[in-house]
Amino acid sequence: TLARRGGHNVLEPAYFAKPVIVGPHMENFSEIASAFYESKALTRIDEPGALGVAVAQLLDDVSRRTTLGARARDVAMSKRGAVARIGEAIWRACADGVPNAPRPLLARLALTPLTWLWRAGQRIGMKRARRTLQTPVVSIGGLTMGGTGKSPMVAHLAARLREAGRNPAILTRGYKRRSPTRELVVPRGGKAATEFTGDEAQIFVRAADAHVGVGADRFNIGRHIERDLAPDIFLLDDGFQHSRLQRSRDVVLIDALDPLGGGAFPLGRMREPMESLARATAIVVTRVEPGQDISGIERLLRRYNTEAPIFRSQVIPRQWVDLERGATEPGFRRVAAFCGLGAPRSFWRTLEQLGLEVAFRWAFRDHHHYRPKDLKRLAEQATAAGAEALVTTEKDAMNLTADAPALVAPHKLWWLKIGIEIEREQELLRHIL
Repeated sequence: TLARRGGHNVLEPAYFAKPVIVGPHMENFSEIASAFYESKALTRIDEPGALGVAVAQLLDDVSRRTTLGARARDVAMSKRGAVARIGEAIWRACADGVPNAPRPLLARLALTPLTWLWRAGQRIGMKRARRTLQTPVVSIGGLTMGGTGKSPMVAHLAARLREAGRNPAILTRGYKRRSPTRELVVPRGGKAATEFTGDEAQIFVRAADAHVGVGADRFNIGRHIERDLAPDIFLLDDGFQHSRLQRSRDVVLIDALDPLGGGAFPLGRMREPMESLARATAIVVTRVEPGQDISGIERLLRRYNTEAPIFRSQVIPRQWVDLERGATEPGFRRVAAFCGLGAPRSFWRTLEQLGLEVAFRWAFRDHHHYRPKDLKRLAEQATAAGAEALVTTEKDAMNLTADAPALVAPHKLWWLKIGIEIEREQELLRHIL
């Protein structure tokens, strides 16, 4: 502090109640120095020659150095908690903001004109006339392509409706299914091969909480289910943009990790602009982490829909399932992870929250069908990385070949069963019914 400009932080010696001597230059810590000057908690000298005298005086005067040290400690203690206050300010700013990762300049220049064409086509498609089933239809959809947890939400609500004594049915497209029939109906408790249903519909079939209708013409499938199975409610999976079927409720899911989806397709993942939220009768913000404040996201949603109730949900890991032996208690800590999801980051975060050490991670395209060479390569990577097991999601488990365990041996192959918790769930169920 005798240099022409600079200074040192005096808080550390002050915490130990030591009398502090400083020179005239405390520019780097001016606010701290001002607080000490005001409390007479410093000895100040103006030039190097005065240092010896100041030190000698303090060593000779016990009362003065004790008093200065006590004052210094009092001031230092009053400044404690700065890190906590800064952290709180950061969290408040984070809560007030909306995650929206920018796209590279070249991508914006090349793809933005294509987003205009996409939106024009979407507006035309939404003008199609809607047909009405006799049974109430509740759409569970979103503004973005993949990654918001639409199918897990449908499965969760179907289970809740079944527990409440209802007779639900699910209408789903069955993306990437390979079936000789255009339409497929699986009564609750029935079975059908994954290649005929698609991965997400297969999860609905195996859960056995609802009848499942699979195919592009969901109106016609719904009529068949009404005639043969007499459901009292339909859940329309990923149906917010399905313009051909009238519904009584439109529940829209917004991903807390990526609410804006990077912009309109093909620049980002948004199918429709935020203005389309005006059609929603309820909004669920998904993947909200424990303790996370999403007030910024909620304010954004209120700009486009002032009436729909807003709910929050989070993903809850339920149990690990061995692909060969079923549900059991795993003993691994270091894993190799892979998935084919619209938003793989959610799976990676779940693994982190479980405290697992992820040796490597591999993201495939959404709805990826795993070939033997994929699995062999994953097993080789797991061995090289020293992983104890290979782990994936329930959706990906639907797309594995029957001999997958043998292909990755000696590694074990596990998938994670997840659940959903919804704040004010009963209110959402009343809204649906």
